[in-house]
Parts: sequence; structure tokens; C-alpha cells
Amino acid sequence: MSYFWTGEGGVPGDFAYGKIHLFAVAALIVVTVLMCIVGKRLSAKNKRNVILVAAVISLGFEIFWRGVWIGRGVPVLETWPLYPCNLAGVLVPLIVFTNNKTLKEIFYVFAFIGGIITFVYPDGIFVNSVLNFSILKSILQHTAIIFIPVFEYFTGQFKPQFKKLWLAIIGLFIHLFNSEYLPRYFGMEGDYIFLRSGLPFVIPGVPQVLILGPIAIIVMFVFYAALDRKGSKAALRRKKQ
Repeated sequence: MSYFWTGEGGVPGDFAYGKIHLFAVAALIVVTVLMCIVGKRLSAKNKRNVILVAAVISLGFEIFWRGVWIGRGVPVLETWPLYPCNLAGVLVPLIVFTNNKTLKEIFYVFAFIGGIITFVYPDGIFVNSVLNFSILKSILQHTAIIFIPVFEYFTGQFKPQFKKLWLAIIGLFIHLFNSEYLPRYFGMEGDYIFLRSGLPFVIPGVPQVLILGPIAIIVMFVFYAALDRKGSKAALRRKKQ
């Protein structure tokens, strides 16, 4: 069992799209779909209770895994959520508690997109042939930032408004500041928002921020247009007038 916590067991390597990865994806889909189907039939109070329980579990796990890391001797500063999905893992459950619509517009859709991208392109996550705590941490964290926005959307607790897309764009800049400039301030090295990595859409000689930035904005635009078709059509009609 100590291997589970230390990650020293199994066979190290790249096991993306292996059994653990595919099982995690299948479990995420099944649980999310079933909960959304059941959630639609619940009263408003019980819908709220379900998402509060999910937020408590999610935030409790965020605190727990940091305690495990610190117990191993990892400096407290290094448990700060520098990666976008790590920050979302903390912010999304906190936003559930506040039930603040503005904060949901700022962070929910990008958190969902980030979680989906991570499961599709799980770089550096499924790095062992057996399940260990580090892998489980990533699975649960990304599951939470997908499940919470999706459940709230399908049960009517969160409806993105196309006219408030600008708030989601502000959220992108908040993530950029947290992932790119805070580490520099604290003297920490790392490519936390993938601006110096080998991800797709790399153009030699062109700063990655000038590539990923517009792509991120376009993706947010598409998602908001799809999630609020009525609002996006109204905005386009106003623009034509």
C-alpha cells in the first residue's frame, strides 16, 4: 500500500490511453450523465445540495492532497495551484459555496474546457502502469472541474450568457497571471501554462502566448455561442443593424 502513496511501484512510463486512463474517462462520463439525468428531476433545494456535497468533497480533497505533499517534505509554496486546472480545482468548489454568477462566468467554462483537454491530452499524468496517489489526484481534480460546471448547467443552476463572454476572457488573463507571472515573482521555474512547451500549434520563432492566446479566446467564443445560442444570435443581429 505504501507504493500507492509514494508512486514507487509498478512500471514508470507513458500510459496515456491505457486501462487506468480509459476507465477514468468512462467513469467520468457515466457518473456525470447519470447525475445530470437524476439532477433534472430534483427540487431546486436538492439540486443545490448535490452540488454542495460535490464541492465539499472536491475542496476537502484539495486540502488533503496538499497535506500529503507537505508531509513528504514538499515546501508549502510549491503546493500553490500554478497550473490552470490546479487553480480551477480550488476556485470551482469555492465558487459553488458563494453561488456567485459573475465568478461562474469568469471561471466555469474555462475550467470545463481545461478538464476535457487534460483527459484528451493527458501529458505527464498517467505515468505508471498502476494507479498511485499522484495519478488519482489528477483524475479526481479534473473530474471535479468538469462535473461541477456540467451538473450546474444541465440542472439550470448555471447558464452562460454570451453577452458576458468578456468575463471569461478576464478569467483567461487571471490564469495567465497566476501561471506565468506569479512563478517568476517567487523564483520558481516551470511551464505552468504551456507557453514554452511542445504542444500543438507551435510556430517556430513566434511566442507561444501569441498563438495559444487567440486560440483560447476563439474556443471560449465558440463554447459561449453554443451554450447560449439565443444570446449569440441576438448579438449578431445587433451587430448587423
